[in-house]
Amino acid sequence: MTMPTLDDLIVDLSQGLQPVRPISPMGGQILVGVLALSTLIATGAWWGMRDDVLAATPAPITALSIGLFFLLAVAGGWSLTRMAQPRVGMSNNGWRWAVAAVAVLPSIALFLAIQSPVDRVFMTWEGGIGCLLRGLGASLLVAVGLTFWLRRGAPMRINVSAWLIGLVAGAVGAIAVALTCPDDALTHIGIWHAAVVGATAVVGRLSLPRLLRW
Repeated sequence: MTMPTLDDLIVDLSQGLQPVRPISPMGGQILVGVLALSTLIATGAWWGMRDDVLAATPAPITALSIGLFFLLAVAGGWSLTRMAQPRVGMSNNGWRWAVAAVAVLPSIALFLAIQSPVDRVFMTWEGGIGCLLRGLGASLLVAVGLTFWLRRGAPMRINVSAWLIGLVAGAVGAIAVALTCPDDALTHIGIWHAAVVGATAVVGRLSLPRLLRW
């Protein structure tokens, strides 16, 4: 009995395989933009945009929070879509800096709440649970769309990909809340709006890896 050659092994392993069209990171980035824009238009029409946002004169803290959440959505979406085509030596860690920037909001909010009883009022469950639930609802379209899109690719870092889907979806949900919530208190924004991102990231990490494996 002769030993199979390397060529024979390759032929045996490749039998029955069908070529597939490579997934495009650019297509994923366009998808993120379309889903995010659709979400913001729909939530704005349903809940009603803030008057100062419609007038392009939002409160400074609201504008800052929207900018930070937008940065996280862009950085996370960029890293996530590039993971669909794994390559040796490719670095996708830019999103970590965006997470650190967003983390400034709850950090300052907690500091203010410790210092001032007045600021603690804006952290109450009754005043914030509505924003949290609306943000979670607004994140669903992006989360579902990105999950189905990434399943067509070949992500190697499944757990990180799951984190990123949650972060990107949560960032879009947080933007939707910031555009519609009338509360400008930093303690409210830093806890409840940022909690949307934290909650979706945890849910994504716990529930999505099994759906992304290939």
